[in-house]
Amino acid sequence: MEDNTTYPEFISFTAGIPPIPEDEFCVHGIIYANPTKSDALEKIYAETTRLAATEPGMLHYSVARDPDNRDAFHFYERYAGRAAFEAHNGQPIIVRLLNDEEKLVRGVRFKFVRAIRAAEVGMAAGEGEGEGNSGEGVSREGEGEGEDTGRT
Repeated sequence: MEDNTTYPEFISFTAGIPPIPEDEFCVHGIIYANPTKSDALEKIYAETTRLAATEPGMLHYSVARDPDNRDAFHFYERYAGRAAFEAHNGQPIIVRLLNDEEKLVRGVRFKFVRAIRAAEVGMAAGEGEGEGNSGEGVSREGEGEGEDTGRT
């Protein structure tokens, strides 16, 4: 890692990872590419995005390149649980990225969070506050009713 004064929250992919939740969770953050490696990193993310579309337990996966800083990639991932997260990270292309032997990544900031559950049908605005029952995505056809995949 280089200059941590610019991005003081940088950590390596594998160092300092907080405990991974066992049940459904999201992880979001920013990955900063080494300036001469940004285009190569984007190609890898195009492939990981394709693969994630069919991964069991992967509820949502998106990576976006920042229009103002072409070396920054924002990511948002939602998993059914720890097993899905570990399966995703065990794929050869992800292992290659995590090991960063090609020195593609300058640093990363990320955080595990829990998604807000959708309100129950018929619940008036303000009811159930404090119970984690507001705003969330919609289900995908063919999956359990009310199960939010987070995919659009």
